[in-house]
Amino acid sequence: MTACNNSHSSSRHQPVCCVYTGTENQPLLGYHPHQYQQQQQQHRHQGEYHLNISDEKNYASLEAEYPQSTSQCERASRRKKFRRHLLLLLVLGFVYFTFFHSCRNNYFHQHQDPDTFGRGSNTDNNSDRSNIAYPDSCLKHADTWEKPWVFDIDAANFQLKFGQGSMGSRVQVYTGAVQKPTFELYAKASLSEDEDGDEGDKRHRNSGNDDNSNRGDAIEVVRHGVHLEFKQSLELSEALIWFEDHYVEHGGYKYRACAQVDINIIVPESYKRYGSISVEGAVTSINAHDLDNIKFDKLNLVTATGNVITKDNIHADQFSTHVSAGNAEIESVQTASDDGREPLDVKVVVNTGHVVVGVETNPVGKNESRPHRILVQASTGSVKLDVAPAKAKSSGSMAQKPGHLQIDTSTNTGTVRNLIQLASEDQTLNLSSSSRTGTVDATVSDSFLGRFDLSTMVGNSKVVPALGSESSISYEKQTPHSKIGFKTLSDNKAYESEIKLRTITGRTFLEFIK
Repeated sequence: MTACNNSHSSSRHQPVCCVYTGTENQPLLGYHPHQYQQQQQQHRHQGEYHLNISDEKNYASLEAEYPQSTSQCERASRRKKFRRHLLLLLVLGFVYFTFFHSCRNNYFHQHQDPDTFGRGSNTDNNSDRSNIAYPDSCLKHADTWEKPWVFDIDAANFQLKFGQGSMGSRVQVYTGAVQKPTFELYAKASLSEDEDGDEGDKRHRNSGNDDNSNRGDAIEVVRHGVHLEFKQSLELSEALIWFEDHYVEHGGYKYRACAQVDINIIVPESYKRYGSISVEGAVTSINAHDLDNIKFDKLNLVTATGNVITKDNIHADQFSTHVSAGNAEIESVQTASDDGREPLDVKVVVNTGHVVVGVETNPVGKNESRPHRILVQASTGSVKLDVAPAKAKSSGSMAQKPGHLQIDTSTNTGTVRNLIQLASEDQTLNLSSSSRTGTVDATVSDSFLGRFDLSTMVGNSKVVPALGSESSISYEKQTPHSKIGFKTLSDNKAYESEIKLRTITGRTFLEFIK
């Protein structure tokens, strides 16, 4: 059987024909059809042109007359198959990006609940994405405020939220030389060429005494499209910031207005303790620093896009951070209670970005059953956790114990590294660490006694004992992909601690150190 590829194609390659056997359907040799046509004209009186491939002499003469290798035919076939697959991928990509992707975006922008867009009341990931970042061209004609908006924070808890608008925002939390907890807002916003940059603020006060005496007064301040609503009550002070969507005109052209706001939340240096601070919304960056000498009941830092960075020690019974797109770098978190009243509760979650967290644990009361809970997660990015006992000794007079450690670290794509230092053999540890595509490592104090379970599907698992350790390691299961066993002393006592390391593609590695 004879078949031709590209015989009617506009390809730059010469058409190639292939001679096939009747059984294997594999090409024996290739030749150019124009040569075949010339040969056919010489044998018109013979009718059809036939090849007798069973005759070795005919095969040899044909091979000499048409010295085309079978690889040409195979290459032509592969090229044709590649073009078909490429065309299919292009069509599928076009369908996805023009239909599914665009429809999803259109739905997001056109089907928002009107209430969620009103006055910036919605401060989570449904906020207008235009306030995630602000182009330099937008602020080319911006007016920089000479004086900030300043408010005293009267309540023991403060909450800052960001709403809609084409607005970039940066937040700092720190201690400073102020008499009371203070909120400061610096800003610059787009102006039209005919607007006066010295225009005063528009203030409006809404009294809450008509409905609820605990609500307090709400003050709204507006300047060049930047809105701040500040409310005070007995328990909570709230600040809501949003930017009015409008256009400014320069040189006969209209541009969408935008703003940049910088927020300072300042706690007095004289304060030893404060209730809680919460920051939520589409914040470009959150930085907490110089907070070594103050303790918080709760610290909550949430941003839709941007980084959350803390420097030095953060003392908080509850510390939580959630970043949708950005990095979280938490230098050190330590419990605010050194008398056994509260164990530590840390939760750091990043959707897209890497996570680095340091934690220091203090002793808890002897009768405290709750563990120190540490949760560090990333959807796409690496995770690094460092846990150690606090250097400062507890000043509590009650009987104490190290406190149980309950740790969960994970990522879908990336490496997970755990460095866990235990206070003593009496401190129990439950560590669960996992990744789908990446290495999972754990370096743990030799004082750990209990069960370990390491597994991977593609990779290897390894357990390394500490040099000179008094404990021994025994295995229930020991294969290249799995290590399950116990680390015990000679007393054969049952221990509550457990380490689980899991990954699908990558290695799992557990090392004990003194």
